[in-house]
Amino acid sequence: ATGGVVNLVTNQPEFTRSGQLSLTAGNLDRVNVRAHLTGDISDSWAGRLSFSSISRDGFIANRETGNDLSDENRESIRASLRYKPNERLDARLSIDASRERETGAPRDIVEDGTFNGGIHAITDPGPRAINAPVDPFIDRDIRGLTLQADYQLPLGLLTSVTAYRETDADWQHPFFGNPVTSTTIESTSINEEVYEQLSEELRLSFARDDGRISGLVGIFAFRADIDRLVTLNQQFSAFLPFLGGIAHYDQRIETRSLAIFSEADFKLGNDLTLTIGGRYSVEKKKQEHSGTVLLGPSPPPLSPLNQFKDLQTDDRWTAFTPKISVAWKPSSEVMIYGMAAKGFKSGGYQGIPPDVHAAMTPFDPEYIWNYELGLKMFSSNQRFKLNAAVFHMDYEDLQVAELIAGERIVIGNAAEAESKGLELEFELKVSSRLQLTGSYSYLDARFTEFASGATDDNSGNRLPMAPRHKVFLGLDVGLLTLPQGSLEMHVDWNRQSTTYLEPANSLEVQGNYSVWNARLTFVSTDRDWELSA
Repeated sequence: ATGGVVNLVTNQPEFTRSGQLSLTAGNLDRVNVRAHLTGDISDSWAGRLSFSSISRDGFIANRETGNDLSDENRESIRASLRYKPNERLDARLSIDASRERETGAPRDIVEDGTFNGGIHAITDPGPRAINAPVDPFIDRDIRGLTLQADYQLPLGLLTSVTAYRETDADWQHPFFGNPVTSTTIESTSINEEVYEQLSEELRLSFARDDGRISGLVGIFAFRADIDRLVTLNQQFSAFLPFLGGIAHYDQRIETRSLAIFSEADFKLGNDLTLTIGGRYSVEKKKQEHSGTVLLGPSPPPLSPLNQFKDLQTDDRWTAFTPKISVAWKPSSEVMIYGMAAKGFKSGGYQGIPPDVHAAMTPFDPEYIWNYELGLKMFSSNQRFKLNAAVFHMDYEDLQVAELIAGERIVIGNAAEAESKGLELEFELKVSSRLQLTGSYSYLDARFTEFASGATDDNSGNRLPMAPRHKVFLGLDVGLLTLPQGSLEMHVDWNRQSTTYLEPANSLEVQGNYSVWNARLTFVSTDRDWELSA
């Protein structure tokens, strides 16, 4: 991945019996439930069962249908078993399932009457209302299984992670949120998707020479199959209904990926560590695709003249992504580091191409070089912590999603980009009852080159979803201590500057905003229960 890896580690079964129940109630009929039980089954076996349910009414009114949208309605359950017969072997099996039935909001609510001659413009419905002809929704079911085993060998710790996941999803999406009038259009997509993936990672972690050399080496294999059916309904103005129509896109994509990776730490002294690593990836994608007109002479982006049937094509990409870093610890409380790393994001195929050529031509991989200098420090009494970093990222062949001809989203390698900035975060324990936390980030992320035959030159514009400033300040105060427990207060403030949602930096703009949060919590003396408001 070009943006790094997010490693989510779920709680594992414990051999000590315990449980937890969390209930949340709020406005808009919010009811959240979270619970788990864990404990030993025998000397070698332990189990864990967890459940989560989130429910809330919608808060965005669709004035065309009369329904409230953007609700929450999802449940998940996970069952885990752990087998640990001795100190050398630790194996965990986890099975999970989740269900989601939610409504949403259109991607683009256009209020600019000058854009594309006003065909998308509507009367501003307000910040909590839309005018879509149908309600957007998503119905999604996910099931998964993970088996991880750690085995201590004389050479080091051998880890195997096998994972399987399948997803069934249906969703409907009115793109612009427009009623179809004498001057406006709407584009609604109805999607059915079945997704299956299987992965295996095998790695060996090792340490040599009394810990002066340590690292890991491994291999990763991945396969995924996607079957997707998209029904695209283009509704034109009432005066020109013959320009609209309905098209089907029936697509199957098979992905096969294999990677080998290694990383090693070399202690060059008591206070200096050099890290060198790399990953070599091979990825192949095979596509079967049909684009068929069901109704109408010209439903953009497809027409009877350029529809295609049973198209088959494939492509293959390789990449070597190295990493090098140096960490210096002048004392046990301070670390200064520098890093350079390359990232890779593979290419792919369009979901709703306008013709055979676009369907057969993949967009290319995206690459990034990331350079970072940072500082991590804490006081000897652990009351103050500070992390600081400056970074510079260079993107090559950046994959950009663009609105083409006012009617469809196309992904292409439209740009080179540069992102630079700094991040600061601190934690200050003023006393046992008072703690301050905060963070600040500055980000200057811009297109340095922008080339696409179907769009304007957006060179110099800011990258989508990249606000220049983000600030967070938090305060935790112990207000009162009683024999039964303690009363605690948390307050935080978040501020984010203007964010552009598309490359042109003009059509979709989210202004700067602030969010305040406050919470009062009573915690029992034995900390077995707490109540928050």
